[in-house]
Amino acid sequence: MSLHTAPSRRPSLRLSDVVRALATAPMLLAALACHDATLSGGTLRVTTRTTGVDLTVDPYTVSVDGKSPVTVGDSVPYAFTTLDIGRHTVGIGNLAGNCTLDGASPVSVAVVPIGFDTVTFHIACTSRPLTFVSERAGPDEIYAIESDGSGVSRLSDGIASDLTPAWSIDGAHVAFASNRGAGGNYEIYAMNGDGTSLHAVTSAGGFNWFPAWSPDGRRIAFESTRDGFLAIYVVNADGSGLTRLTADSAGDEHPSWSPDGSHIAFASARGGAAQIYTMAPDGSDAHALTQSADPATAPAYSPDGSRIAYVVVPADGNARLHVMAADGSADATVTDGTDFSTFPAWSPDGRKLAFMAQHEGAWQVYIIGANGARLTPLTSGGGTNLFPVWAPAAP
Repeated sequence: MSLHTAPSRRPSLRLSDVVRALATAPMLLAALACHDATLSGGTLRVTTRTTGVDLTVDPYTVSVDGKSPVTVGDSVPYAFTTLDIGRHTVGIGNLAGNCTLDGASPVSVAVVPIGFDTVTFHIACTSRPLTFVSERAGPDEIYAIESDGSGVSRLSDGIASDLTPAWSIDGAHVAFASNRGAGGNYEIYAMNGDGTSLHAVTSAGGFNWFPAWSPDGRRIAFESTRDGFLAIYVVNADGSGLTRLTADSAGDEHPSWSPDGSHIAFASARGGAAQIYTMAPDGSDAHALTQSADPATAPAYSPDGSRIAYVVVPADGNARLHVMAADGSADATVTDGTDFSTFPAWSPDGRKLAFMAQHEGAWQVYIIGANGARLTPLTSGGGTNLFPVWAPAAP
């Protein structure tokens, strides 16, 4: 039996270990240098940067590998954790109609074991056209304006008072009320979107205003006092086929056609305080959508028909904008009553409302998110600015 202990062996450094270390080092160094990585294995950070005007009022949605998306506020980093090491795809969604992504989506990115990569989506938003009514240069006239307040130009000819413009759904025509005819009575007129080819649609007397185009552009609903009380009528765009849809002497007003053409929303005092009603395009099946303790008026269908914006006028405060589901449920207040706010009009993507409000004694046009976010003045200064409406999105 030997009393000598076998000499200990030093660990040997194999060539394969050296090769593996040299091969992986550049990858790890690149991750540290290019992505400001910190030790946080299996994590992917996503952020957004939005520039331009008429900025979005809703959060974006981001998903990894096509899985359930999460909501992400602009410029607010979001970290996806416990991801498998390797490559993943990251996509962004819920961009507003006037905003575009600068770059690709989804993008492929590697998740490394010792740090996190950052994916930044860059979004640019541009202005969108509206029309409104202003007396800034004389009588009430129809003007064009961009949603950032720029590009103000007059569309109507300045010889009469023109009110309550409404765009056809294809953006080709504008209907409005005007007293330019003989006797100074307000009738419904229509013209091309650039102000040309002006012609009268109605001529039978009474006070006629608040036109609303049918989705197919063939008919116009409007309100009129021609039969001695305020009622809703419909007429073909060429002036033929005039039909009264409502006959309640309490008064019916402010028609709004649903985008699918199946309903017309309107305000009526037939049950006491004015409420929002809906009816079929032939006037049948009228029923109330609201049961407000205060008068409700000025309904406007959203572009997809799922919601209706309208106005509640409390007895002890300023009128407020509301939004509800098209069946009358899920009602929410949009404006806080600081100013008297009325006549909402939806943006083409259904995310914002333009409206008129009396602020410090002057009527101005404002834009606000349908969720109540990002209140923005569109007009300012002297004069009265009324009845804003968005031009339809380009096809």
